[in-house]
Amino acid sequence: MKSTRLAVLAVVAIGGLSQSACNSCNEEAAPKARNSGEKATAAPATPAAAPTAAPPTKAVPKAEPEAKVAYRGPTSNNTAGYTITTGFSGEKGKPVSQPSALETTTAFVTVLGPGDIPMGVFDTFEGAEMHAFLLARDMRHAHYTKTSGAVAEGADARKVAFAPREGGDHALVTVFKPVGKPPQAVATPVVFKGALPQIAGRGVAGLSHASRIKGGDVRMKVTPTKPHVGQTITLTTETFNNTGAATGSKRLPFLAIVNDQMGGGEVLTVSAAGTSQWTPKTAGTWLVVAPMKDSGTPVTFKLVVAEAPEAAEAPEAPAQPAAKGAK
Repeated sequence: MKSTRLAVLAVVAIGGLSQSACNSCNEEAAPKARNSGEKATAAPATPAAAPTAAPPTKAVPKAEPEAKVAYRGPTSNNTAGYTITTGFSGEKGKPVSQPSALETTTAFVTVLGPGDIPMGVFDTFEGAEMHAFLLARDMRHAHYTKTSGAVAEGADARKVAFAPREGGDHALVTVFKPVGKPPQAVATPVVFKGALPQIAGRGVAGLSHASRIKGGDVRMKVTPTKPHVGQTITLTTETFNNTGAATGSKRLPFLAIVNDQMGGGEVLTVSAAGTSQWTPKTAGTWLVVAPMKDSGTPVTFKLVVAEAPEAAEAPEAPAQPAAKGAK
């Protein structure tokens, strides 16, 4: 009798466990038979619910670190079809739209050849791939530097740095030599923030044929002395003493010539004897600028070119006597 009760309890326990297991699967258990002679009827199967698609999630773009790209400055070109574009960054490498005086400003210069094709390779010209002059438009100060190599592997730009002592209008004149071709000069305007001098300089017109800088007094001799358009002139640089007497020839690396508004630009090579030749195409006042060895200050000269003289009118031919018999 005792064993029979244990068996019944075991059956009941197993049935409860079975129901619990099914309920955990979210299935309805078959109803219990009322007695041992009645068959249990299975509940109709509940159709499986169709899986619901999760709403599409929008990809969140990954934040990229802010790149320090130089501010794109003015674009200038010369008559040979070469163009430079410039960008600037301040002392801490932060891009700036306008550089400041008394701070070191880095100018990133990219050269575009004819057809606006970026140029990344240059011939070395007088010890560097690129020479740069920063000139105040009123010529109260001038700076020179040079550089070689791109700013990064695969890049086309070169960088040069200046720290002018005063603000105002300036010109950045770059000199470079395309591979296998003559050297070129391109000038572009740059305005520096900062205090202006109480008395402005006299500009290019206030210069002379002599330039006095630290490292030597140099002057430029022009032959003929009053050049005009279309005439080939010879420029010779020489040193002189306090009395004005010539003390010897002075070979400068090259001469860059821009107009008095500091636009355009040409480059003259210098012979071993220190002479250059130039045939001006336009009249006016020109600025001649050249680097001095181991100096951050260039030499500057003024060159005035007159209009070409008008051709003398041919004398009028005398009237021919009328032929005999002519009416």
